[in-house]
Formats: sequence, C-alpha cells, structure tokens
Amino acid sequence: MSALGTTSPAGETLITAEARKSFSFALWIKDHVGRMLDITDCTIRIIVKKPRYKSEDDTDNLILNSEADLVSPTHGYARFNLQASDLDHKPGEYPYSIVL
Repeated sequence: MSALGTTSPAGETLITAEARKSFSFALWIKDHVGRMLDITDCTIRIIVKKPRYKSEDDTDNLILNSEADLVSPTHGYARFNLQASDLDHKPGEYPYSIVL
C-alpha cells in the first residue's frame, strides 16, 4: 500500500492494491493536535464505486461497501480487511470515500 497526500479537503489519498489479492489497511483517528480519539460505538465504512456512472440512480456502479474492524477503539485504531473477492476488478483508479 502506498498513501500519498493528506485527507484534508485540499489533498488526495491514493491507495494502491493488487487485484485479486487480500489487502488490509489501518486508520488512526486523531484530533487536530494529534491526540487519539475514542471511536467506540462508531461505524467506519469504505465505499468504492466505478469511475464512470452508468445510471443516475447509482444502482450499478457500487464495487465495495465494507465496514472497518474497530481493533482498538479507545485509541482511535480501526482496520479494513478486504478479501481477494472484494478486489477482483480490472486494474485502474476507482473513486472511494471513507465515512465515519
């Protein structure tokens, strides 16, 4: 995995994963001064879609909608464990959002 940029509104983050291979990545949730936040009772999801939408109602462009494991929620640590079947798509760039 390689991550470039930041998650600030002015930046982009690029995740590089190999197709048809399992892949894990973690998030540390911090406040503006770097303190780990308690994410107990939170849900964190990654949503990945096809880059070009085929319909206006969004029904045929969803690739992945997966929930993170809260590994150490009191320390702001969560991890996505994506399976090979989740990443069985053509190589390319796919827009995604991580939602808390």
